[in-house]
Amino acid sequence: MTSPFFRLTNKMQIIDMERSILEALQYKMTISTANAFLAMYLKASNADEYAKDMARYILDGTLQSYSLLCYLPSELAAASFLIARNCVFGDDWRQWTLLECTGYCEEKVIPVARDILMEKSSAPPELCAVDKKYGTDTTVWLRHFSPCVIMSLCETFQAQKSCTPFCSGNTTGRAIPLIRDL
Repeated sequence: MTSPFFRLTNKMQIIDMERSILEALQYKMTISTANAFLAMYLKASNADEYAKDMARYILDGTLQSYSLLCYLPSELAAASFLIARNCVFGDDWRQWTLLECTGYCEEKVIPVARDILMEKSSAPPELCAVDKKYGTDTTVWLRHFSPCVIMSLCETFQAQKSCTPFCSGNTTGRAIPLIRDL
């Protein structure tokens, strides 16, 4: 028995089927945002509140930069996750955690993380909404994400040239995807 989709042959039939699917869903559709990916990554990693707050702060800061729109939401979330893990745990965290939790190897994420950090270090002082959002007593440390810390992380990421063994032979830099980016 063949599938009813097998018989679709022309563009109008495909469009009609897409319309039927949208009507069946009552047009209730959304796209995955970077926050949705980050929430999934943080849950998979069992991160503590300190690391979660740091990752959210970094990711929220990406919304203020037009130049970061070239990255997929999952890439921005993975890079924010990587930066937060390095800030909280330094070089002492398990390297495979990034691949295991995000589906990306370091080789793919480090350039994104570098761009995020460079944008943060060159952000004009008028862009302070994210700092104000995270400026409560419990997260005051986030506002002191200084250019020195940023440059130190950039140097750390610059020194890392190899990818985890799980990614060897993967030319896309992407491991097994957890959720497909739309």
